[in-house]
Amino acid sequence: MIHEFGFSENEANLSIEKIQNFSEEYQLFFMNWFLSRTIPSLKVGSFDFEEYMQEFDKNPIEVFILFNWMASNEEVLKIAEKLIQLNYQKNMVERTVKKILRFESETKALFDDWLEYGNEPEITVENYTYRMLIDTFEMKPIGAFITLNWLIIEPETAKAALAKGKR
Repeated sequence: MIHEFGFSENEANLSIEKIQNFSEEYQLFFMNWFLSRTIPSLKVGSFDFEEYMQEFDKNPIEVFILFNWMASNEEVLKIAEKLIQLNYQKNMVERTVKKILRFESETKALFDDWLEYGNEPEITVENYTYRMLIDTFEMKPIGAFITLNWLIIEPETAKAALAKGKR
């Protein structure tokens, strides 16, 4: 069944594993779809299942996996909603949330404080500050956090890219 959606063998196995770990609610949604092939009227935050599937040419299995992930993790949904509020394109949300969840502990703590309270971080990494990245490089707040984290984990690569004007 899963191969009809163009999954490779490895992708199919990973998808099956994720489906088996769905919340009980999403297992029911998925089984209902599987048996009827009727797209569910399902929303997670501001994300609509059918809209997301059509807008980004995703198959239902991919969208079920994404929606279960967002619905079962309050932090993921909160970050995703903030990205939408900041006018990030919905097709960039999943990848950006995954980057944020992989932040180093220092960056993550500052990001969480900004997300929860709106506090602008006072941090300097390799002579770059949050404010400098926003003002000089015209980054959005999330981009500045991602860049600061990059400067922490790959300082030479990040500095070289910033010197060229890349993010």
